[in-house]
Amino acid sequence: VADVILMLGLLLAVLFLAGPVNADPRGVSVEIKNKQGQRIGGYKESHALLIGVSNYIYGWPGLEAVPRELDLMEATLKRHGFNVVKRLNPTGRELKQTFETFIDTYGYDPQNRLLFYFSGHGYTRSRGEKGYLVPADAPPPWRDERDFLRNALSIIKIQAWSRLMVAKHVLF
Repeated sequence: VADVILMLGLLLAVLFLAGPVNADPRGVSVEIKNKQGQRIGGYKESHALLIGVSNYIYGWPGLEAVPRELDLMEATLKRHGFNVVKRLNPTGRELKQTFETFIDTYGYDPQNRLLFYFSGHGYTRSRGEKGYLVPADAPPPWRDERDFLRNALSIIKIQAWSRLMVAKHVLF
């Protein structure tokens, strides 16, 4: 738990150095002022996608701390004005669809600030050159590599999505 709190503190320090969050009925705006007190821009809205996998179906060890991690992260981000979308134990298809829907909804506004957070197993193959997020229904690759590749979410895919977005600030 201490590691989670430390991680949350560091993450929030990075996210909120930009300035105070002001509530706005149309969303959340972040106001940034220069030394003279003049407004110099900021974010129109702040959105976070929190995904956690704790219950794996095909042989990965369970991660019992994940639901609590997501709850802590959600509460902290909401206190700082973020709209939070949370997904627990998605299948491979649901994981990809969750990313795509979130990006389609929030990733194409140049004034948005986005945070993507995944808590669960990851896997690296090809001598560390290819990384994956492991959804609930992905078998371990040493048991069924083909089905693992069908279900796991490649970091290369996430990089491709990140290049398509126009949001002002995106953190994975």
